[in-house]
Amino acid sequence: MSPTFGLIAEGLTDQIVLKNILFGYFKDPDLIVKNLQPIDSTDEDDDARKFGGWYKVLKYCQDGDLLSDLVFTDF
Repeated sequence: MSPTFGLIAEGLTDQIVLKNILFGYFKDPDLIVKNLQPIDSTDEDDDARKFGGWYKVLKYCQDGDLLSDLVFTDF
């Protein structure tokens, strides 16, 4: 089974770069990478977590969402 990674990044472009680095390093097409902050969502309730920025990264790391989200990832 492929490892799962949770990404906490400043924005969408950072997520794209980090995903490509992980895919290149592990050479595993089945690698699971979840965007934890900012999230990929069409849910209107998640509007606050759709946007990035360093403030959002720090706030996400301080909130309780971090621990509950990391339960479902290996790294």
